[in-house]
Amino acid sequence: MRQFIVFFLFMLLKVPVFCNSQPVDIDISGGAKIVVNLLLPPFQNVNSLTVDPRSIIIDDLERSGFFRVAQVKLKTTGIKDTVDSNAWKSRGFDALVRAVVRVIGLGHLEIDFTIYDVNQGKYLVSKAFIFLDNQVDKVSHLISDQIYKAFLGVDGYFSSSFAYILEKNGLYELHTSDLNGKNDKIWVKSSDPLLSPKWSPDNGKLAFVSLEKKKPVIDVLDMTRGTRFVLANYKGSNSSPTWFPDGKHLLVVLAKDGFSGIYSIASNGSEPSTVIYSRSIDTEPVYSHDGKYIFFTSDRGGSPQIYRYTINTKSIERVTFDGGYNVSPVVSPDGHYLAYIGKLDGKGYVVMLMDLLTNEFWPLTSGPYDESPSFSPNGQLVMYAYNMGSAIRIVSLLGKGHYEMHFPDQKVITPVWGNQVDR
Repeated sequence: MRQFIVFFLFMLLKVPVFCNSQPVDIDISGGAKIVVNLLLPPFQNVNSLTVDPRSIIIDDLERSGFFRVAQVKLKTTGIKDTVDSNAWKSRGFDALVRAVVRVIGLGHLEIDFTIYDVNQGKYLVSKAFIFLDNQVDKVSHLISDQIYKAFLGVDGYFSSSFAYILEKNGLYELHTSDLNGKNDKIWVKSSDPLLSPKWSPDNGKLAFVSLEKKKPVIDVLDMTRGTRFVLANYKGSNSSPTWFPDGKHLLVVLAKDGFSGIYSIASNGSEPSTVIYSRSIDTEPVYSHDGKYIFFTSDRGGSPQIYRYTINTKSIERVTFDGGYNVSPVVSPDGHYLAYIGKLDGKGYVVMLMDLLTNEFWPLTSGPYDESPSFSPNGQLVMYAYNMGSAIRIVSLLGKGHYEMHFPDQKVITPVWGNQVDR
């Protein structure tokens, strides 16, 4: 079992009242100038719950690195009562979050919460979520997301999920999990290797590679239906699936014509069409966020490097030049950054980050055996396999590690973050 120390909520109602947020002075890509000092008094009427949402929210926010939470008791009880902004500001606080839980039916509850900006002297958010009594952790992560966005100006990531493969003693398992480790589910078990899980844009499917037929074959797992089907099983190797942003097509790497080429295939598995083909090894394709470019790894220049293919013009340009080994490209959801694995002298295999607007690049991690980078849905963090798969690490774009997930006596393979889905 793994040891670590975030979801999908069936929401019946979401009622926005105030949404005029003005982020505090925080520069995520350049360094945190301010940590938000947050007042979080006890939530009202939580006795009906098995878990106090406040404890989950505190864990979420403090692990993000951008919040410092103070647990205090207030004399006032109303979540929209008048706030003495000057008093709290003089004590160094930036925000106040209050909430109340109500039972509205058998197994159904409502949580009303407000987010108050002490510096601006006004409420930024007032919302109500209706949830089931077994969804406390999920609604808590949603509130964390709201707090994160109110003060940082970008979507939170606490309600996201990730997929990964575990290997132990020659047995392989395909898992999905909330970011805090809850709701972990094993979808596929096999005595043959499983590789390269990739989420569909709506997070409803996972494409992955299986060697159960004694060769690499691409399968698709439909998690909403609990079914699995073969997407690509052509002569030779079938590998490296990745979804087009519309979810209707995928890129795959096939060796059916003798060389490793990149093909497009419909999500129902119809006949593939050639996209990139050469006498070199072209592999690991990923789309840009807007679907205009394909980044991929190729040895066409003599060593593994990352290239960019422009779909409209069919032109190819090399992206990485420094070092003799750069692989596993992944593009941030906003298209601003490219993360990849590079081999650096004295450091080994590290996660590199490139600004695609300036072409500047730098090491994000310290190695020596880092693998499989994947961006968070909001593009502000990177997940990767660390120390030859003994752990998953999550690091901000500042290069600061927030937390790790350890897998004693097991190896984690290709962890991948789920996509941002409208909630």
